[in-house]
Amino acid sequence: MTSAPRAAVVRPARPEDAPAIAAIAAATFPDASPASLPRAAVEAHIALHLSEAAVAAWIADPERIVLVGAAADAPETLLGYAMYETAAAPEAPVTERLGDVPAGHLSKLYVLAEGRGTGLAEALVHDGVERLRR
Repeated sequence: MTSAPRAAVVRPARPEDAPAIAAIAAATFPDASPASLPRAAVEAHIALHLSEAAVAAWIADPERIVLVGAAADAPETLLGYAMYETAAAPEAPVTERLGDVPAGHLSKLYVLAEGRGTGLAEALVHDGVERLRR
């Protein structure tokens, strides 16, 4: 028997969230990596690109939107994150399709196993798209 989905809460990441986001990234990135990729390569990517310092830089970057999410009944326990990248000057394929308008995209979306099936990923996407629209 599965438990009923819990309501999810989403908010912008704060600098003090960097360790928790890095821990989520380290725990979930292997799930998104091809099985054929050597474990050492996955670990090297995590150490270089998903460290606390890297996450802190994302949060501080004005061209990124970093959101965190949790269950509404335990908002202090982060279960996932999303990162959207915006661009003051969109790349040529974007401007060819959309014209000269601000654009952004979802770069990362990861949810810990215990947060899957709760609606958290959907909430992170919905909130992020709304922020991109604004």
